[in-house]
Amino acid sequence: MTGLVWLALSAVLFACDQAVKLWALTKLAPVGSIPVAGFLKFTYVENRGAAFGIFQGQTALLSAVTALILCGAVLLLFSKRVKVWRERLCLALIIAGGAGNLYDRVARGFVVDFIDINALFSYPMFNLADCFVVAGACLLILGVLLEEVRQHRKTGGEPAPGELPGGEEKAPIDGTEAGEQPKAQAPQTESDKEQ
Repeated sequence: MTGLVWLALSAVLFACDQAVKLWALTKLAPVGSIPVAGFLKFTYVENRGAAFGIFQGQTALLSAVTALILCGAVLLLFSKRVKVWRERLCLALIIAGGAGNLYDRVARGFVVDFIDINALFSYPMFNLADCFVVAGACLLILGVLLEEVRQHRKTGGEPAPGELPGGEEKAPIDGTEAGEQPKAQAPQTESDKEQ
């Protein structure tokens, strides 16, 4: 699939995030909080900082950083460096979530958070865009780790030629130091051959 298809997926996820936030602004904000199921409830919060409440009131800085990250992710999505569909999916999720929260900061001056799991354990409120970013980042990290394991298994866990298991280089048989070229020998003369 081309980068445009993955960008279209980001746009759909962005629209879902904004639709849910619009519901939170119009229906949830007047009542404040509603129980959903078990430990989950929806609680309206206007987050004027970043994740976990850090950088409160730094909307311009957070918007600029998010915009830079989004530009990098979009460029990477269209580059030839990202070939595997799973990596493109991760980037699409990160782009959708980043764009959702960036739109909030620019258009509203705050990010709408509403997912509340504090009955389970103390955790800051978050939103659907945050879920996209975290899922994309975690899947990307997991993919990198699995690729490392796959490469390790592919080589059988054996060290590369010329390497010891600890990553040290083997000393050549001719007695020279590892990485050093053997010394050239002088050509033999007739008298050397007679000896």
